[in-house]
Amino acid sequence: PVIAPWLRARMYFNRLRGVDTVIYSGREILEMRERDVEAATRMLIETEVFDPARTALKGLTVHGHALRLDQDGLMFDARRRYVYDKDLKEVVYIKNMHAQMLDEPIPVGRPLTEEELDTMDVTYRWNLTPYKSRTEILLIITRATHFRILGGFKPDLIKGM
Repeated sequence: PVIAPWLRARMYFNRLRGVDTVIYSGREILEMRERDVEAATRMLIETEVFDPARTALKGLTVHGHALRLDQDGLMFDARRRYVYDKDLKEVVYIKNMHAQMLDEPIPVGRPLTEEELDTMDVTYRWNLTPYKSRTEILLIITRATHFRILGGFKPDLIKGM
């Protein structure tokens, strides 16, 4: 199903520990301890919402970002951590998250087409197609919120729910 930015934030909160995320100016920033970055990055790359061209893995100058794509269709990065390899037809990281050169380039996959992006995330759409099962999503979020509040306040209230 298509995922909205606010559901993407909930996905990160559920899948990652000790993460802080904010949707800011057309992008979503994840903040976490450096020791957790490798596990979080692996999850992000293997998940259903990763696009090598429009999802950037950065550890420094996350604000070196513009709401535009470069000449190869990649998300702008002031530190040029990744490039589009025309021979491989894939996005290749040439620098680490701190913008230091890697020993070997690391290919992360081909950029997704506009049609693929439309089906996976509303961030990449221009239309306003509503969720088909919006009620179910809201019921699940409400239930999780109730459990979190009641479980922290008085766990006995959860019994039988």
